[in-house]
Amino acid sequence: MARWSELENGDPANIAATLGAERHGTLLVDRMGLLARLYRYGNLAYVGGGFTDGIHSVLEAAAWGVPVIFGPKYRKFPEAQGLIDNGAGVAVKDAAGLKNALESWLGDPEAQQMAAAAANKFVQDHKGAAHTVAQAVLKAL
Repeated sequence: MARWSELENGDPANIAATLGAERHGTLLVDRMGLLARLYRYGNLAYVGGGFTDGIHSVLEAAAWGVPVIFGPKYRKFPEAQGLIDNGAGVAVKDAAGLKNALESWLGDPEAQQMAAAAANKFVQDHKGAAHTVAQAVLKAL
C-alpha cells in the first residue's frame, strides 16, 4: 500500500514499484480534492463514512464505472441504495464484511466487470436530475 502523499512529488514511472508487486496495489488518498478525478483509475472503491451519520459521495466513483463499498448507515442516501439494488454497491458493517466484499470482486473479474457496468449504467440512467429539479422549481415560481 502507498499513500498519495508519498507519490505526489515522485516520478510517476515509479508508482507501480511503490505500490509493490502485489496483485492488487492499494493507494490510500490522504489529500483532499483528488478523489473525483482518481476514481477513474480504480477497479473498485471503498468510500468513507457510513458508520456514523452519512457517507461520502458514492456517485463520484460510480460515474467512472467503479463499484462502491461503504458503511451500513447509508439510508439517507438513495443513490447508495440504488447502487446496491443494481449490483454496483455493497454496504459492509465491519472488517469481515469489507474483506468479503473485496474478495468477492477482486477474486472474480467477471463479477467485478458486471458491477462496474452496473455502476456506469446507474449513473447514466439518472443523468439530468439537476436539470429536472431546476425545471420543476422554475415552473413552481
